[in-house]
This record gives sequence, C-alpha cells and structure tokens, in this order.
Amino acid sequence: MPTIENIKKVSFIFFATLGVMHILAGLMTVNNFSPEFSTAVNRILDIPFLAAALIYGISGILLRLPKNRNVTIAFALFGVLLLLVSLYINLAFPDLNRFILN
Repeated sequence: MPTIENIKKVSFIFFATLGVMHILAGLMTVNNFSPEFSTAVNRILDIPFLAAALIYGISGILLRLPKNRNVTIAFALFGVLLLLVSLYINLAFPDLNRFILN
C-alpha cells in the first residue's frame, strides 16, 4: 500500500493548491476584480480540481479498506465515470455558470 499512500500525499498537494486557486478565482469573479481573467481561471480549474479531489478521496478510502482487487477496480471505475460525466456536463453546457452567477 505504499503506492496508494504516496498517491494520496501528492494528490493532497494538488487538491489544496487547485482548491485555493479555484476559490480565489471564484471570489474574484463575484467581486468583479479582473473579471475576464478570473472567470477564465475559474472555468478552467473546475475539472482539474474535481480530478484531484477524486484521486485524494478515493485513495484515502482505499487505505482504510481491506486489500481487495475488486473494491479497487470498483472505486477506480466510479471515479472515472464521475469525471467523465462532469466533463460531459462542462462541455455540453458551457454557459451554465453564467446563468448560475447572474
């Protein structure tokens, strides 16, 4: 399990960094501080932040569960499916954020 522990450690760094940047970009967007840049950063970082959160969360769950190949495969498929669905929603409805924020 040292591989999953290392994945969890590295993914936490990405999760924290992308999370702070995504939250700051969202706050900048809401407060109209450099709106073009902050909106672009906010829209760009949502999928990488979700990917880092999924990797961090699933690796944390896998460390607490007993070693089982089927459980690992099931969580990996769940993470990939969730990421693909969110990517589809992000690409199919690109202006959804505009309706939510306004």
